[in-house]
Amino acid sequence: MNYDTIAAVSTPYGRGGISIIRISGDRAVEIADKVFASKSGKRLADAQNRTINYGHIFSEGNMIDEVLVSVMRAPRTFTGEDVVEINCHGGLYVTKAVLAAVFKAGARPAEGGEFTKRAFLNGRIDLTYAQSVMDMINAKNELQHKLALNHLNGRLAERIRDIRTQITDIAAYIQGTIDFPEELEEADDGKILSDINNVTKAIGKLIENADRGIIAKEGISTVIVGKPNVGKSSLLNLLADCDRAIVTDIPGTTRDSIEEVVSLGNLILRLTDTAGIRTTDDTVESIGVQRAKALAENAELILFVVDISKPTDNDDMQIYELVKGKNTVIIANKSDIAEGCVLPFEGDTVKLCAKDGTGLDALIDTVEKKFMGEADLYNSDTVITGEREKNALCNALSLLQSAAKTVEGLSPDMAIDDILSAAECLNLIDGIHISDDIINTVFETYCVGK
Repeated sequence: MNYDTIAAVSTPYGRGGISIIRISGDRAVEIADKVFASKSGKRLADAQNRTINYGHIFSEGNMIDEVLVSVMRAPRTFTGEDVVEINCHGGLYVTKAVLAAVFKAGARPAEGGEFTKRAFLNGRIDLTYAQSVMDMINAKNELQHKLALNHLNGRLAERIRDIRTQITDIAAYIQGTIDFPEELEEADDGKILSDINNVTKAIGKLIENADRGIIAKEGISTVIVGKPNVGKSSLLNLLADCDRAIVTDIPGTTRDSIEEVVSLGNLILRLTDTAGIRTTDDTVESIGVQRAKALAENAELILFVVDISKPTDNDDMQIYELVKGKNTVIIANKSDIAEGCVLPFEGDTVKLCAKDGTGLDALIDTVEKKFMGEADLYNSDTVITGEREKNALCNALSLLQSAAKTVEGLSPDMAIDDILSAAECLNLIDGIHISDDIINTVFETYCVGK
């Protein structure tokens, strides 16, 4: 495929040792030659493949920087095109000046994710790999890194290809008995149903861990609730490992919601600290209380904080009525000064001192068990981590179950359409024959330069 030659900075802007300007396309070497003068006098067009060349970048006759330039020729490059990477000094002005020179020489600015998108469109990678690139960049903990790495290694794509082959083999068997009745025996319903059952089991196993994989990747929508002065803001600061919220002895200090993304063991919490829930005549505080109740209603996890150094009161009980029956962990805070206080609540409870972190390990264990169960995502190399992929698997499973009913109640030849449609659903996962809209949706969240 022929595309415009594109360029972008592939390293973060700012002060640093080096910046890398990546150029990709049929004219990559030609454009780089217009701005680069090697110390040896040799043109990049004459440089050997996969070499690093020392020299300087010029623009309109003026030297900009001393650089190293890598030349990598198609098709054995990340994008499948000719690629040139200019390693310049990492100052903001220098980086922008080198990039501007490349644009003047004929490259156009790359869009977000366009290098990876070209790698996909040129057949260098599949869609699972493309998505794992961004997952690797965005990984905030060891588990997210592990899941992204497994997808980079191609294990999920291999599993999807294997399942799709099994599905198309079933359709081919049925079609063969229809097209060649003289050579093949009549379709064996038992064999077809057995084969469909084996495939549905394989898809079911992928779906089984999908919700956990999505949680591990996307994080958990979490709300901290409780009455004023029980330590909600102290808990937020503990989890965020910084003084994110103001902590005072004055009730009603937190009036609005405070949001933070924090790591809790192997999980990410999209955390919101809310106003203390109580009856109040203060207009602003009342708005904060209503917002806290609304957030609790929609949260995936609620951390209900109770001060166990004091007797439970009516405010605590009202909040408990609000959150019981939901995914709630009761935080028995101020355990360092409590003397054997027993809470009148049912549910997962963790004794904690938000000031010094005592009990944090128990909180981590409780939340991980609540959302991960006994699943060992570390040692599972085919974990689905996206809603789009999960939906594709669920649709394929539903179609195969429908096909099985058709085979049992009618005839195998009437099940072929559902079977082939199930195979097409899996195309949405690894990107075989999918629409431009889906491709664009996948890559629209990428950073420029990747």
